[in-house]
Amino acid sequence: MSATADGAASGDDDGSPGAAESPPDDIVIATRLMYVGATLSALLGLMRAVDPDTFRDTVAAPGSMSGDSQLAGYVVFAFVTAGMWLLVAWGCRRGRRWFRVAGTLFGAFYVVTTVVALFQVPLNLATVVSVLMAAVAAVVLWLLWRPDSSRWFAGGVSGANLR
Repeated sequence: MSATADGAASGDDDGSPGAAESPPDDIVIATRLMYVGATLSALLGLMRAVDPDTFRDTVAAPGSMSGDSQLAGYVVFAFVTAGMWLLVAWGCRRGRRWFRVAGTLFGAFYVVTTVVALFQVPLNLATVVSVLMAAVAAVVLWLLWRPDSSRWFAGGVSGANLR
């Protein structure tokens, strides 16, 4: 292999795979599912913005923040979460190790909080979308830690780029 090919395959300074390598199928599927997660998160934000009365009735309690403040915070949070899904997808697709760690923490937190919330909120369309998003996060977590994915994050699909 020539020096140019070695340089292209060695990746960035952070040990990620080079641009010439394609991610394994597990990473491609995980990335696409992260796009689905981002879409579901944005959908949750839009649902809350379109039907604010359902949200206010569910969360507004006497002596707490106003329902409007909570609603605005939730909508902003939903769109920030969508952006996080996209950012993690971008980093994982490029083999950046710390994006896998960030995605794992983010996904695990979302799954746990969704399970806890199921016992505290009424069943409605937003709850169903939230459960779907947690399921997507669980599958993404599984895909990110499979053997081919681990080799991808270690420096390349072939394992030749391990440092």
